[in-house]
Amino acid sequence: MSIFPKLALIVLWIAVATTTAIAQVSSVAGVEGKDISAAVSTESGVKAGSFIVAPIPFSNPVLESGLTLGAGYLFTIPGSRPSGFGAAKMKSSNGSEGYGFGGVVNFADGRWTLGLVYGDARLNYDLPVTLPTGTSRLPLDQLATVANLELGYNFSPAFSVTGSLSYLDSTIAINSTTIPPNLLPDLGVEVGILGLKFQWDTRDDTFYPTTGDLTKLSLFHARDRGTLFDGNVTTPNRLYSKAILSAAQYWSLKNDAVIAARGVVCGASASAPFFDACGVGMVDAMRGFPATDNIRDYSASIQAEYRDRFGQSRFGYVLFAGYGIGGDDLGKMSDAAGGAAIGAGLRFRLSKKFGLDYALDFAVNDEGEDYLYISLGQRF
Repeated sequence: MSIFPKLALIVLWIAVATTTAIAQVSSVAGVEGKDISAAVSTESGVKAGSFIVAPIPFSNPVLESGLTLGAGYLFTIPGSRPSGFGAAKMKSSNGSEGYGFGGVVNFADGRWTLGLVYGDARLNYDLPVTLPTGTSRLPLDQLATVANLELGYNFSPAFSVTGSLSYLDSTIAINSTTIPPNLLPDLGVEVGILGLKFQWDTRDDTFYPTTGDLTKLSLFHARDRGTLFDGNVTTPNRLYSKAILSAAQYWSLKNDAVIAARGVVCGASASAPFFDACGVGMVDAMRGFPATDNIRDYSASIQAEYRDRFGQSRFGYVLFAGYGIGGDDLGKMSDAAGGAAIGAGLRFRLSKKFGLDYALDFAVNDEGEDYLYISLGQRF
């Protein structure tokens, strides 16, 4: 398992803050949480921990630009990997805002990991829909409360299994006189989700891996007890399932550059709410495609990236490309619900010792649309 600094807690704040945005806001916000339990400290005991505060700017096509302000405490239980607690407040230029807090405790000589995240947010964004008058973008106002409990066991330094229980209460208001019928069940959602994740991780580092691989299979089963109009109308209970398989590989070159590649395949029941479905840009963090534009029951994508540094300075750069397809039928996926994108980015290293970067990426897709992303850490 990789070794990381106290700045690993910053990534927990991002996961907390973005989780508050919508049910799957880590995808919508274009930021993926990392595994804080992979961090280590040279000292152990709660009193030997460290407190840290940091602002984290972000930019993505859905939430636009904004700022996350987080604070947290990192400590290590003797014989185990570090644990941490954090809280965050997020606000964006389009009026979206949220707060969250959470923590991860690693114990029993590093074998067990217990995590808890809670978030609450109000999110404004546009959803592309097909209306009788043609394709349009509906402005949505979503209120969401999210709670997630995880318990993981490390069978070896590389292999772990994690079970999770999540709760989501979501209410969506549509600023339009026309509402697509298939969207009605998703306007009021109260859902419980059981999850199981199998992970194989041989990376030499989490923040800036240069060798190894990371494979994850995540399985979810959910039950929705939906309500509409502030609980005055109750919709029939519905069940849905979702599975995500991702595999990433990293190769170190002789000039200290790195080639990284990742493939992601996702499948969800047709009854899943649109914000917990699949899609290029939705579950794979692919740049060049807003998370809300290609929501489908099935999606698959592949991304590759060349990473290098400018000598021994704190600056680096990346060149990347990706291609994704999607569809509501597994056998009829196409790039009409995805496409190709290329781009380049700059990196500023916050810590030379541990390899954590601020990232600024510019992407262009095959429709000529361009997007700017600001985030913390590598995309995958």
